[in-house]
Amino acid sequence: MYKVIIIPISIFLCFLSIILAPKVETAQASKEQFLTYVNPDYNIQIQYPSNWTKSESNLPKYSPVIFYTPITTTQIPDAALRVGVRLLSDNTGNTLDSAISAYTKFSKQGIATGEVKVVNSSYVTFAGLKGYQTIYYDSGGDSNLKGLDIFTVKDHVFYLLVYTAQPGSFSHYFPITQRMIDSFQITK
Repeated sequence: MYKVIIIPISIFLCFLSIILAPKVETAQASKEQFLTYVNPDYNIQIQYPSNWTKSESNLPKYSPVIFYTPITTTQIPDAALRVGVRLLSDNTGNTLDSAISAYTKFSKQGIATGEVKVVNSSYVTFAGLKGYQTIYYDSGGDSNLKGLDIFTVKDHVFYLLVYTAQPGSFSHYFPITQRMIDSFQITK
């Protein structure tokens, strides 16, 4: 009699854990303590987890800040979110469509060499504006990363967030990163 009851209960618990697993991961993102980064020079603000490292030095051109996950035993962050802001000239185009065209042209170089594999590209809403998002794998150089680039254009300024992670860590940090992306604001 006990075996008859235990088997259905164990199947029910297994089924329940599958259904609730994504909600637990999302709940973890909502439990994180977030701080707000404000940069009046670039007219941006974004929330980030209090246990992530914020860096504003030794960054690529047009990148005012980058956020790193906590350092693990490998001494290398599992994931990072970089913010990019660049004034667009009339020569290169200053609309979302011209930015998408330039981005696609640049991406095709990586695709041609076999270093980049695009998983998905689509129009999205970003910072309350029409934007564009691409998810990809990048095996260029010594790296093997999964990434998400999301961008928009407002008043001749190109705003970009680049989320990169080890492929095995991408999904783990994605709910937190999505909250960061959703919090991004252009303040002027």
